This record gives sequence, C-alpha cells and structure tokens, in this order.
Amino acid sequence: MHVGDSDLIRYLAGTLPKERQAAVQAHLKQCELCREVIDDLREFGESSPIASTTPLPPAAQRQRDQVYQDALRGRVIPLSPLVSNPPAEQPYRLAADGLASDRPEVECLQEYFSESPELVLRLMHRRSDNQSWVQLVADDPVLAAHVLLRLPESGQELLTDSSGKADLPNLPGTTEGLLWEVKMPDVTFTLDSLQYDPEKTEYATETMLESNRHDRVRLHFEGKTEGKQLTLEFLNLVDIADTDNLKVLVVEGTQAHVEDAKGARTASVRLSGATKALTIRLYKA
Repeated sequence: MHVGDSDLIRYLAGTLPKERQAAVQAHLKQCELCREVIDDLREFGESSPIASTTPLPPAAQRQRDQVYQDALRGRVIPLSPLVSNPPAEQPYRLAADGLASDRPEVECLQEYFSESPELVLRLMHRRSDNQSWVQLVADDPVLAAHVLLRLPESGQELLTDSSGKADLPNLPGTTEGLLWEVKMPDVTFTLDSLQYDPEKTEYATETMLESNRHDRVRLHFEGKTEGKQLTLEFLNLVDIADTDNLKVLVVEGTQAHVEDAKGARTASVRLSGATKALTIRLYKA
C-alpha cells in the first residue's frame, strides 16, 4: 500500500525512526506515485507544514490528491480474482458443530485485486434481504472513492461512494469468471470555495475552473426558492471530442450527483448546498 501523509512529511524532515525511514525509502524506489508525491511536497516548499509532524494543510492535501489523479488520469485498471487454496482434506464435522449450511449473515463471495496501484475489490452479499454490493479498498481514498467500476463483458457500470462502496442490484447467477476493472476519471476539477449569499431568495454567481493540462469548465451556480442548481459548460476538454459521451460526477462533501452528458457540452445538477467545496470528475464512455 502507499505511504501515508504523516510518514511522507516525517520522511522529508528526517524524523522517522531508522527502520521506518529505510522502509519508506525502499517503497519509494518501487512506487512511482509516491515518488511524485514526494517531489510535489518538495516543490510545495521547505515550510513548517512539511518540516513538522502535523497533517498536511488543505491546500497541500488537494495538491497531493491532484498528483495521484494526474498520474492515473483515464487509466483502466484490470482486477484479478484472488484465489485461495482450499485445505487438502476437509475436517470431520460433529453434530455440535452445527449444520454445514450454516453461514454468516454477511459473506464475502469473491475478492479481486490489483498490484499496481494496490487495490482490493470485495463482492459482498447479505442473506437476510438478498442484497449485494462491492467494496473497493485502498490505502489512499483517491483511488477508491468516486471511481467507476465496470464489468466489461456485460457493460454494467457502478460508481463508488465516498467510502468506496457501490450497490450491485443485479448480481449474476455465478460470481466465478467475473471480470472487474476500475476506470479512473479522465478529467478532474476542484473548487475550493464558491462565493454566494445563501440568505438571498435568488442569487447567481459564475466561476471558471482549469486543470493542470488546461481543461476548462465554466460553472454557473444559481439559487432559487425551489433549490440550488449548478450548470457546467465544458469549454475545453483535452483528448475528449464534442461527440464523446461523458459521465459527469459532482462530489459535494460526501454526496455525489451523477449526470450523463451524451455528446453535449453542458450538464446540470441540483445541489444540496451543504458545502461550498466541489470536486468534478468526468468519465469518457
């Protein structure tokens, strides 16, 4: 798994214990993503946040997240089934052991994994209500939260929530042979603070966002009596044609709004207004 923020900060400051310092150094030799984070932190400056053991400030945290997103932009990550070898011999069962059909209420039906980046996908099932879901696990939430999961053979797509979970309403008859893949966003925009007056019955404001590679989107935020509306106008999307279909994900705190923009250059979502910070992720079909 990737090295945590506090260890990276202390590694740069030289305050890690010798054993941990050596382990982080060995990991950096193998992990391109963490090397890019280290380089980015160095560029951020030899300031007190890096030289201390305090957590990254919000601006540095967003910058670190952007490094991961840039490195993984548009990447499709295939997942392989994790197969465990069954015991050579089944033990004898006694009457006191219970029935062979006894199973826990919640089961992990199958696990899948990727080595680079390190991800684990668990296919879960609850017996009482016959509900199924998938849980994507990663050390860094950027790799698991609000990403697209796909079953390429059936064309089914799922978006994970802020915890890496996604409901699976149509569980195939058998989980054996399923092929899963993770699709990272093709474009990511981050809005730290949107200025507006929520006390007014009607208000409107507009702002422009630009990614590191000059993708640009205009945001029109409008509040009315019936609710808050965000309209996105995509002005320039690198490597995305006007005719491409997009899945637009607007993350507002832990809540995500999804909209399909089929060949259009605009998309609109209704916001709750719970936070002024937004993350916009675009997935090309």
